[in-house]
Amino acid sequence: MNDDLQLTDRMVGTIAGLAIGDALGAPAQSLSAKQIIDRFGRVIDYVDAGRLPNAYTGNVQQALCILDVLLEHSKFTPEALAAKFVELSQALPQKPPTFGVFRGTGQDFREAVKALSQGVPWENSGTISADNSAAARIAPLAVFHCNSHVAELREDVAKSAWMTHRDPRAAAGALAIAYSIIHVLHAGKDFEPHTYLTELQSFVEEGEKYLKRRFWSHDLRLPESVLHDVSGAIALVKKLLGHSTSSALKEIGHYSGTRANKPTGPTSSFILASGTAAIYFFATHSHSFEEAVVEAINQGGDAGTVGSMVGAMAGALYGESGIPHRWRDGLRNYDQIRLRALALAQGREMPAEMVPLVELEKPLALEEQARAGKTNG
Repeated sequence: MNDDLQLTDRMVGTIAGLAIGDALGAPAQSLSAKQIIDRFGRVIDYVDAGRLPNAYTGNVQQALCILDVLLEHSKFTPEALAAKFVELSQALPQKPPTFGVFRGTGQDFREAVKALSQGVPWENSGTISADNSAAARIAPLAVFHCNSHVAELREDVAKSAWMTHRDPRAAAGALAIAYSIIHVLHAGKDFEPHTYLTELQSFVEEGEKYLKRRFWSHDLRLPESVLHDVSGAIALVKKLLGHSTSSALKEIGHYSGTRANKPTGPTSSFILASGTAAIYFFATHSHSFEEAVVEAINQGGDAGTVGSMVGAMAGALYGESGIPHRWRDGLRNYDQIRLRALALAQGREMPAEMVPLVELEKPLALEEQARAGKTNG
């Protein structure tokens, strides 16, 4: 495989890995590691846990919104993404557990999209929250900006995060995952964890300075110390190389809990927990795509989101060809996700065969509503 084909394979693998990691982890969402073992054994394949099986959830749908904006406009604009979020949120009547056609979204995202639908500018629509979904959806922007100037990457990633999460930690977490993907796409087989983490820490430190200049306001009612929390978390991961998983997760949980001023699980939705854990799992279990994702999702907590972040980073390293066939073949809408990812990787416009996102997502949302109705009935 020549260099261009290898890079294309790894770009497609980034988007595929995002979706597959999310779908594999979704059934383990909110469970502890022990509860996962008791209920499923070790999760190594798609399982039916009551919600829609073999299906990605809201974070991946948000990523597909970003991806479609990039294909439709050949650039990123927060206004176009806001319109896409609103379109999907209004494509079906509001009926839990769905939000329009979105499946499995957090309250912060829903509140932000409702604000956008009411005409609130994207700079003010987000909630003040350091949740992880802004980071989990960022992979398409990383692929798009693989060879861009760092300032362009930083600006687009920050804007995409800020419109739903007006907290510099959420935006810095998105910068960390985006840079991780780009670093791996360039490093390829020369990837080395310590070098990666050193460069990542430096990038995020500069990103935190940018976030202070561009977005910081005392109206956020946050201490300025939060501006250094994500780079501090990456410094912690560097120290945890060589530690056992249990020891590392204990340290990550302690760090995130200290910074949150309340107990947090190491894989909770707080970006300093799950984002840090995802970077740790990727950096220390990078022998194969399968190893990294399986280790991550079986820790429980926000398993789908952790799986999506690890899957995107591992997919960038191992490519689509390194993702087990059974996972690719089993994922709903995989062909359409791959079609989009390939067009993005090759810098092409929207393929004629591409099903509009609302039409693609509506059947899954209706099916999830029906399953929920039977369960509740």
